[in-house]
Amino acid sequence: MCGISAIINKDNTIVEPNLLDSMNNRIIHRGPDDSGIFVDGNIGLGHRRLSILDLSSAGHQPMAYQDYVIVYNGEIYNYIELKVELKQHGYSFTSETDTEVILAAYDHWGQDCLNHFNGMWSFVLYDKKKQVVFCSRDRFGIKPFCYTLINNSLYIGSEVKQFLDLPGFDAQINKEIVYKYLVNNDLNTDENTFLQNVFNLKAGHQMVYDIKTSILTKTQWYYLNRVKPVAKKDITFTDASSKFVDLLNQSVTLRLRSDVKLGSCLSGGLDSSSIVCIAGSLMGKVHTVTSCYTQEGYDEQQFADLVNKKINSDPHKVYPDLNDLIEGGILEKINYHQDQPIFSASHFSEYKVFETAAENKLIVMLDGQGADEYLAGYGEFFMFFWKNLFLNGKFSTLYKEIQKRSKSQHLSTLSYVHRFANFMFLGNLKEKVLNKKSKSKTYFNDDFINKYAHIKSTNPGNTEEIKNIMDLSKHELLTYSLPYQLHSEDRNSMMHSVESRLPFLDYRLVEFCLSLPDDYKIRNGITKAILRKGMEDDLPEEIIHRYDKMGFVAPDIIWIKENPEIIKKELKDAVLNLKGIINENIIDEYENFIKGNVPYADVFFKAISLNHWMRAFNVSLNVNPSIKYAKVS
Repeated sequence: MCGISAIINKDNTIVEPNLLDSMNNRIIHRGPDDSGIFVDGNIGLGHRRLSILDLSSAGHQPMAYQDYVIVYNGEIYNYIELKVELKQHGYSFTSETDTEVILAAYDHWGQDCLNHFNGMWSFVLYDKKKQVVFCSRDRFGIKPFCYTLINNSLYIGSEVKQFLDLPGFDAQINKEIVYKYLVNNDLNTDENTFLQNVFNLKAGHQMVYDIKTSILTKTQWYYLNRVKPVAKKDITFTDASSKFVDLLNQSVTLRLRSDVKLGSCLSGGLDSSSIVCIAGSLMGKVHTVTSCYTQEGYDEQQFADLVNKKINSDPHKVYPDLNDLIEGGILEKINYHQDQPIFSASHFSEYKVFETAAENKLIVMLDGQGADEYLAGYGEFFMFFWKNLFLNGKFSTLYKEIQKRSKSQHLSTLSYVHRFANFMFLGNLKEKVLNKKSKSKTYFNDDFINKYAHIKSTNPGNTEEIKNIMDLSKHELLTYSLPYQLHSEDRNSMMHSVESRLPFLDYRLVEFCLSLPDDYKIRNGITKAILRKGMEDDLPEEIIHRYDKMGFVAPDIIWIKENPEIIKKELKDAVLNLKGIINENIIDEYENFIKGNVPYADVFFKAISLNHWMRAFNVSLNVNPSIKYAKVS
């Protein structure tokens, strides 16, 4: 796990080494153990190393191998198996790194090497022989890859902030993304970033620069949409559950490969608990880190305690204090490292978990991200599951499923019937009404709303093409949910120089689960049916039968309501710096919220967060570039 930098001067001028150093210095947190640069005429590569495999100098990057030089961020978990295979083809190796395996694999298979990798990665590979620069990002975009064009130069980095010091770079806010964030509640749903002309290479994509022709091409190399459903006659629910757990065990086993101390995030939910229990069976003592709160409804430690007790782990608990967000300057710090504003204080919970991991020298951490998206872990999956039953005329099964869901949530069947009826017959209308209501809020500037009103939300309720659980899973994995979560996970872990590994995002596991029938995921009113079935002998019974969902939660609303002086001052700062987007009416809305006259609006936190990000990046909405960030005294 590291950070990468690259410069390609399309006009063939020689790359200045100090520019690579500057880019590297912005991401020391991603690789505090070593750094290096390589320059060959108009091609320059830079690297910051966090040593995980082969801690010796043999793992130094940029790494050269025959006619190739690479800078790489990530882990190829099956590198040992690939090394054995490549040795049979006559290749030899001088290190125990996966980086060297990537280079040999590229030499042997060419660009098709990507299909042989099981892991997470972003890399830039300079092929001197073919005179091309080959760049790639992993299947699901676990590892970041961003780029920008300035004049005749292409700059590549792990984080947007690496471009801030480059000559000729003009940091201008992308107002379309600001609109999507504030109004549509969207983050990381496409390749654009909060800065104009800075882009992310999409997950499962590659980029090739031909040095001889100066042509840059981007193509997709991984196609999750090609996964096809399997019929029940081809695999039973019991067999599917067994295969699922076997694949999850394989995934965790691969992700335990490390030459440094390893632990796991543990919320007490089904996903992280499954990972911890499997890891415990494979490696014995497991270090776990859990975020805890004293407020009822935001604390899961009773469930985490059950898991820790079952496997006799070495638990670490952290109690985040939301007052540190403003008073301790943590919000601005998080926004800086995220390269963008955040949605809520849940990021702070995640931040504290990785901070605690670093304090305990847990350099590698397992986490449960990804399972919800393809195991129907979110509430909206029920609506699409029921929709599919309705459209296929399975009315008896539909009613039974609604009954069982109601029972598991201790709510009336009639209430869920009403919800489903609204979803089926008023869904798009309701979404339009809510969207219109949001846009009509008086604290948004009319010109701002009118200019970007054509931008649709990626919320699944806005997407008519989604017909069933498979459709929704693909949307969550590729667009709506997972990209944003992966972005947050990477930045929150790497700002503490910790590598996060995600066993549920082994592509074999994702593809297998995605192909299964809907009722292997939702069954008897319960989500993640095959996971519960497969892990029933390994997890505490209370976890198997836990039907609520939290994750990295935080008591935002309570904190915002109980700290009016701090929040008012923060909102006034935001109004000052977000002129043309938000006006003083947001203060009135907040005061009405405190009085109990109106419900909580998430724009309170988002406006404050956006303002702190602007301060951290020293950017402004002002037309005059000499006027940067302002602050209320």
